[in-house]
Amino acid sequence: LDYSYLTWEELKEMSDSGLVETGNHTYELHSDKKGRVGCGRKRGESDEQYKSILTSDIGKMQTEIKQFTAVDCRIFTYPYGKISDGSGDILKEMGFNVILTCNGKVNKLTPADGTIILGRFNRPSGKSTYSFFTKFEKG
Repeated sequence: LDYSYLTWEELKEMSDSGLVETGNHTYELHSDKKGRVGCGRKRGESDEQYKSILTSDIGKMQTEIKQFTAVDCRIFTYPYGKISDGSGDILKEMGFNVILTCNGKVNKLTPADGTIILGRFNRPSGKSTYSFFTKFEKG
């Protein structure tokens, strides 16, 4: 995969413009290190261990984003769409009110508890943005 990255200065400029909202995507859980893929729970991991991993990693990213951009993120996107039981509750406790999954779907905004859970469509590597969105125009 060929990822694009922003510098902190670029992210701050974008956030300051008022045209872009910054979200959290984890500090290190967006790679598959140490047997964990995204925010997925490891087999045999207790609720306490899982919560500790998520809050530590996501909290570290929150601190860095705040430090470099002065943004207090309220949006979270699951890396790889890996969701485990309890992760949504942990994210809500951390103050996130918009959570993006990798469930490919059209969203209807009807939050029951003040938290909005959104699906998103992932563009596969090697496919242009234009060709990816063209399929939606065709139905």
